[in-house]
Formats: sequence, structure tokens, C-alpha cells
Amino acid sequence: MDIKLEFIRPWQNVANVYFKTDDISDSQAKVKWGFYNDVKYPMKVMRLFMNMEKMIGKDFEKGLAKLKEVMEK
Repeated sequence: MDIKLEFIRPWQNVANVYFKTDDISDSQAKVKWGFYNDVKYPMKVMRLFMNMEKMIGKDFEKGLAKLKEVMEK
């Protein structure tokens, strides 16, 4: 699944987010997620000092929990 993620703060930007599932067994799947975007200078330098996991990790965890709930139905 691919989605477009629009950031508003601390700066406006757009990222392409992906979720990929791989079957492990009939009742299990492994989910990978990540994102990529084009960051221009000076934000590219600022990003070195930012913790993206801390900034958006909770939102992705909620999304993965919801995905698990839907897939288990």
C-alpha cells in the first residue's frame, strides 16, 4: 500500500509512504513500512538533528495496530 503523507509542521513537505506485507504462514504476515521524500537545503541539514521516529512513530504504530485489527477479521 502506498500513501502520500503531507507534513505541515515544522515545515511543509510531502513524503511517499509504503507498507509492504510478506506472508509468513497462513495466519501470519510480516509488515514493513517506511517513507522517502525529497528534502531541499537547508532542511536537509536540519533533518540530521531531528528524530523522525520520535516525531511520527506513534502515528505509524497506531496505523499498524489498526492494520492488524483489520487483517485479523
